Amino acid sequence: MMYRAWCRGRRPCVVTLLLVLSVNIFYRTLLLLESRGALARNGINLSLPKIGISFRRPLTARVPLRFLVEERSYCSRQPGLLAVAVVPSALDDFKRRQETRLTWGSAQTLGVPLGAVFVMGKHRDRDERDRIRQESRLYRDIVQGDYDDTQGSSKALNGLLWMAMNCATVPFTLHVTDKVLLDVFVLQRFLWEVLEAPEKQDMLFGKLVDHVTQDPVTSYRWSLSDFGHMVPEVTEPPAVTHGRYLEEDAWFGRTQAVAKLLTVSGVVPLVSPSSLYLTGMLARAAGLSLSPSLFNEWWRSDKKANLQEIGAVMGWFNKELDPPRSELWKQIVLHHTNETIDEAIRDVKSKNEQLKRKELLAKSTIKSSKNFITNHIPNHFKVSKMNPDRFKPVMSRQGHIIGHGSEMKRSASEGIL
Repeated sequence: MMYRAWCRGRRPCVVTLLLVLSVNIFYRTLLLLESRGALARNGINLSLPKIGISFRRPLTARVPLRFLVEERSYCSRQPGLLAVAVVPSALDDFKRRQETRLTWGSAQTLGVPLGAVFVMGKHRDRDERDRIRQESRLYRDIVQGDYDDTQGSSKALNGLLWMAMNCATVPFTLHVTDKVLLDVFVLQRFLWEVLEAPEKQDMLFGKLVDHVTQDPVTSYRWSLSDFGHMVPEVTEPPAVTHGRYLEEDAWFGRTQAVAKLLTVSGVVPLVSPSSLYLTGMLARAAGLSLSPSLFNEWWRSDKKANLQEIGAVMGWFNKELDPPRSELWKQIVLHHTNETIDEAIRDVKSKNEQLKRKELLAKSTIKSSKNFITNHIPNHFKVSKMNPDRFKPVMSRQGHIIGHGSEMKRSASEGIL
């Protein structure tokens, strides 16, 4: 109660900090006097324990809850979306955003139900803020949170929060950086397969990293170090590695599974890089599994793109692709367009073959019916051997038909008439 009265909620507790510093100074003074024997000479027999006073609390991620620019109706005005890509973007990187819009970000114009929003933080410059608002009004694909634009983890978590709030019914969430070029046609086929696989509903997919090249960095708030000095302790490497995680350039999963990362972000210590934090530590805490290394064959990091691999690769990570992203995108569209045309031609040929088989079957049935008639029906009923006069009508004097041709003659000869 006294702590709350002094600190008044979450505001800095100056009184408490001063009290702790005073205790620390007093304790250090006693240690100094004891080491010099001043306490013993004055009849004070104390044995002070060596206690290190420090406040060291792991920093957990703060999910920014406030949006400066929010496209709340993005998914509701585009029903039927299969996936939405959350694309972290720098405020001043309009060129890359435009490249994304003109390449895989235009997937819906090609019949692929994939959307993309660009997630960014705030800017202190007023002109820059106005430019972002103008871009948002023009393209309606900007999500801007109330946080520093350089905070990678905050940007990613803010994007996932936006998805959970506005696009929860969309089956898949993608986290893709703006330097990636996606083959949305290959991606779409795989997403449909995942929907039919119950064992993949709690799995994140991407390029697996099996080892950490350097110790991950854990952030801390403040610590009291040495005598009376408050030192901001920003980083500290942990003693153990944190296992596997997914490359930050592109990873995805079911929207309900990705939303679980938000629920555990408040209890898992924040580490760097953000991909290790999100797809490594948070994913394990949320009970999510990662795609095996076999799926790494989907992705390419080389600068030189092999055009022969189009249709077998899901994405290219290098921002300086050769050919450039726009040219490679044209090749991707051309490949899948020709593939679609070839499939249509194959469908037409298949239908024509089915029609031919049906015609042959019909002809065979007719021929079999004729043979049956020829072999089983008596000769006097066979039209081909009948005398045409047999069916010539015989009229009575009153103008009525009383018989037909030879049938009348035969009846007369037999005494019937």
